[in-house]
This record gives sequence, structure tokens and C-alpha cells, in this order.
Amino acid sequence: MNVSKKKGQSLVEFALCFPLLIVILANVLELGFLFYKEDVLAAATREGTLFAIRLSNSDESWNSNKNVNEYRVRQLVLGLGSGTGLSSEEISIECVNEDAALANKDTISVTIKHVHRFFTPFNFLGRETMDISRSWKAIFVANQSGTRT
Repeated sequence: MNVSKKKGQSLVEFALCFPLLIVILANVLELGFLFYKEDVLAAATREGTLFAIRLSNSDESWNSNKNVNEYRVRQLVLGLGSGTGLSSEEISIECVNEDAALANKDTISVTIKHVHRFFTPFNFLGRETMDISRSWKAIFVANQSGTRT
């Protein structure tokens, strides 16, 4: 076999394998971005909940400045989730008194429900979107002196 035939054979093999390699590489990048996004959104919900607890400790009650507190928590979560395509509508913040007998016991939860849109047309799951939902909940109780802990 002469050199020109070997070069042609290598070119044909490369032309057949290259699209497959590109699809595999794109899916590896997609999977990495998906894991990154899930990690960032989980951290954002956790930090948002902890920040909401600090806000409720500084005020008499979470509900005394509910709109302002929710806005501040939402802005923190949006800032921490920047680069993920997170929008304000995908964040829900809730503060409830679960036990009527304990007037000093409140629960704050921050929930993110985000829709991830795949950027590769031939993704490994065969879907165009994937729902990512993360929630973090914290319960705080006032001690005997009335201070919230």
C-alpha cells in the first residue's frame, strides 16, 4: 500500500469519527454544567435560608417587614445563582408558624424550581429540558428570654 492511500484512509476514518467525538465532548460539557448548576442552586438556597434566619433574628418578626425581607433574600439568592439562568419567579420564600401552641416557633424555607435547557441537540438524556428543584428549610425557636435562636 502506498503513502497516498494510507493518507486517504486516515482522512476517511477521521471524517467518520470526528462527529461522534464532538457529540461526546458536547455531552461531557453539558453534564459538567448541569452538575455545576445543581451545586450552585443548592448553595444559593442554603445561604438564602440562613440569611433569612439572620433577618428574622434582627427583627421582632419576619412578618413585620415581610416584603422587604423577602426582597433581600431573593436578591441574595439571585446573586449567588448568577450564571445559571435563574430568574426571580423561580424562587419562593416562605415563613410559617407550624405549631400554634408554640407562638415562638417559625419555619423559613427557600425553594428554587428551575428549568435547565440543554444546549446540545443530541444530549445524553434525549430531552430538551430538565427540572432542577432545591429546597432548604430551617426552624428557629425563641428561648425563655424571648430572644430568637
